[in-house]
Amino acid sequence: MFKKKFSGDTKKIKSVLIITLVFLLASSLTACSNLLISFTTTEHQEIHQDKTPIGTVTVSILFPEESGIENTDGKASLYESDSSVLGALKDYCEINGIDLAIETGTTTYVTGIGGVSENDYGDISGWVYTVNGEEIMEAADACNLEDGDSVEWKYVDFSDFSF
Repeated sequence: MFKKKFSGDTKKIKSVLIITLVFLLASSLTACSNLLISFTTTEHQEIHQDKTPIGTVTVSILFPEESGIENTDGKASLYESDSSVLGALKDYCEINGIDLAIETGTTTYVTGIGGVSENDYGDISGWVYTVNGEEIMEAADACNLEDGDSVEWKYVDFSDFSF
C-alpha cells in the first residue's frame, strides 16, 4: 500500500535528483574553461559560407522573469559537421547576436545565454533544455537533432523544486 501511494512521487523525485546531480557535476568540473561566443551576422555568414544546411530546427529561449529579458524563438540551421543541440543554439545565437557562454572540458556545458548565467537568479540555477518537449539527460553537444525538431532552453532555479 505504501509503495502504491508514493510511486508517482518517487518517479518525480528521481527525475529532479538526476537533473540536479547532472547540473552540479557539470558546474563543478574543475578542468573546464569558460568561453564566451559572440558573432555578428557577417561573421556567421563567413563561418557557414562553405556549408549547406541539412535541416532546420526551432530554438526557443525562456529567460527568467526577473532578468527583464524578453523570451525569444526562431529558426536555426543544422549542418552535417554539427547537428547537435549545442550546434543549433550556437547557430541561433550567431544569427540573432545573442551572447553564449559555454564551458568545455570532458563535456560542453552552457553556462550563459544572453548575459544570463548560472547562479544569477538562485544558488542552484542554470540552463536546461528539452527536445520536442522531452527532458534530455545528456550534454548539449552529444544530443543530435533532426530536421523539424524543436529545442527549448529554459533557465531553472533548482532550489524551487520541493520534495
